[in-house]
Amino acid sequence: MTTEQERSKYEQIWGIREYRNFSPGETLLASFLTITNPKKGSTIVDYGTGCGRVNLEFVAKGFQVKLFDIASNCLDELVKEKLGHLFTEGCL
Repeated sequence: MTTEQERSKYEQIWGIREYRNFSPGETLLASFLTITNPKKGSTIVDYGTGCGRVNLEFVAKGFQVKLFDIASNCLDELVKEKLGHLFTEGCL
């Protein structure tokens, strides 16, 4: 599969509102912080950020964030409004 095919696939998926209802990152936030124990102010890079909601929680807890995803339309509107300037579109 080419990068463009992969991007197109995910942009189509993120166009489906129901797809946004479940974010694995949100369910793993507490475990991630317990396991990694990052220092306040550390930068957390979210590769495959998806809807990005978990990053609002990281910021609220005192962390810096960078968001990275292949799909330009993945971010929820509130995340885009507050953190969109930290988003980079690309392919790993």
